[in-house]
Amino acid sequence: MKHTLTVMRYNLSDFLRPTAIFFSIYTAFVLLNALLSYLLPGGNTVGSDLAILIFLFVCGVVGFRYNFFFAMANNISRRDFFLGTALSGLLPSIGSAAVMIVINRLISLFYPMPTLYTLCFERERLVFGPDGIAIVAQSAGKEALTLLMSFLFLAVLGFSIYLVGFFISALFYRMNKLLRMTLWIIPWLLVVLLSLLWPTLPQSFTGSVIRFFAAILGITSHSAWPAMGTAMVLALLLTFCGWLLTRRAVLKK
Repeated sequence: MKHTLTVMRYNLSDFLRPTAIFFSIYTAFVLLNALLSYLLPGGNTVGSDLAILIFLFVCGVVGFRYNFFFAMANNISRRDFFLGTALSGLLPSIGSAAVMIVINRLISLFYPMPTLYTLCFERERLVFGPDGIAIVAQSAGKEALTLLMSFLFLAVLGFSIYLVGFFISALFYRMNKLLRMTLWIIPWLLVVLLSLLWPTLPQSFTGSVIRFFAAILGITSHSAWPAMGTAMVLALLLTFCGWLLTRRAVLKK
């Protein structure tokens, strides 16, 4: 446990500077948008929360190689390294989600800025007009619940995406160059094949697939809980696969 916390502290110290730079750029961006909205009425920002998800994914991707060198050089077991690095994404995900919600509320005083949760699960509150997007007001109780769900949705997605990035980093570390190139090509081939084969499949099958994904992503129920649960289950499964890769990983120059 002691070594796990050591790895976590090492990783978190590495996160501080990139996180500060990210939020500096993000804040400057939304402030510029606020100024433009004041000068040109009707402006708004939609989907800016995706920026923190991309940032956390990148943190996960770069979180394996050099941290693995650090752990092996300091006689830290692979188990402690893996747990410490995987859990290192928890605090940044929670903290970043909280900061994003605070920034969102402040900017919303000047122009509409719907959260990712509102865009996905409260679209009935959005009014699309010639002057941009307007957000229908709610009672204080419902607004507080929306803020809480926006925070939870962003934090859970952020941590899940961090774990996915960490798994990809571990996978690429264990692969040679040929396998890496193959791994990059396979998803694109699957997309092309699926787009070609999808119209030829029976409607009963495609309809069942669509209903299944609509259910696990919360589209059918208009609830974020299925989506958050699906994201965490998928991330934990990939994390377990990452542990299998880490158990026998060796140092590479």
